[in-house]
Amino acid sequence: MIARVWRGWTTPEHADAYEQLLQEQVIPGLRQIAGHRGAYILRQDGPDETEFVVVNIFDSLDAVRAFAGPDYTVPVFEPEARELLAKVEPIARHYEVKLAPSQPARKSAAGRRRTSYLIPVITPDRAYPHSIARLPTNLRRLSGH
Repeated sequence: MIARVWRGWTTPEHADAYEQLLQEQVIPGLRQIAGHRGAYILRQDGPDETEFVVVNIFDSLDAVRAFAGPDYTVPVFEPEARELLAKVEPIARHYEVKLAPSQPARKSAAGRRRTSYLIPVITPDRAYPHSIARLPTNLRRLSGH
């Protein structure tokens, strides 16, 4: 699987409209493309701008090319998106997905099932007390709290 990751920024005034465009037009359109597995829309509101990170999951680079064309690193926009975006990342990045929440556990070389967990990385400079309190005891010790 391939994750196609792209970032764009709006003004705070256009953020809700852009999110709505993504949810109601862009992502439903992508669902029609063979090899598109799903998407994540990530949003971070700031005082002067709102950042969006859009992650689309595809079966393969061939599926990405079917969507984006031969130069698949060039971002693809809806015409309405151009009116809402204040700035854009000039390239879309592509990553091979090594672990996804829906992937089954794999068997180890010894034939036992390996279970993988996604564990948030919490460093003291980024940790909030309420986040630390929700961690299981063994992870709380590892974080130094």
